[in-house]
Amino acid sequence: EELTPPQPLLIEPNREPDIVTQTQPFNQRSTFDVNGGSTILTVSLGQQMFLLPRLRPAKEVFNVLQKWEGFVIEVGLDTFLARLTRIVGQGPDQEAEIYLEEVEEEDRVLVEPGAVFYWSIGYLDPGRMRTSVIRFRRLPTWTQRQLEAARAEAAKLRDLLHGD
Repeated sequence: EELTPPQPLLIEPNREPDIVTQTQPFNQRSTFDVNGGSTILTVSLGQQMFLLPRLRPAKEVFNVLQKWEGFVIEVGLDTFLARLTRIVGQGPDQEAEIYLEEVEEEDRVLVEPGAVFYWSIGYLDPGRMRTSVIRFRRLPTWTQRQLEAARAEAAKLRDLLHGD
């Protein structure tokens, strides 16, 4: 004879569970030897419930050990020379020659004398991977109309200050 237990309520309405529930059919079949003959016993428990912990996505965190603001001095074929001013960490300001391949491909067009960038070295957790990140500062571009308006305003201020 098959036995089917009642199904429990798995999730409260309008509430996100802390666990993920999964059900699957469970049937067990066993053969017993009774007085020289065999008897097959089938037990069906209907749906079995498995409680699985909810997997939360791992959050990547970048722990900065050293950070500089850089200023590009000169650009070569494979490298660029930069003056670095410390923002985080220890050590004096310095100059460094940095390989262009260290810069993200979309930022390479920004590598030119006078460009400002930020260079961070630290650990990416979880996993404790040591990482270096170079990002170039992006400033909004001025339209010709905005430049002309700024020049006109500057001329008015010059005339006002100099009395011309």
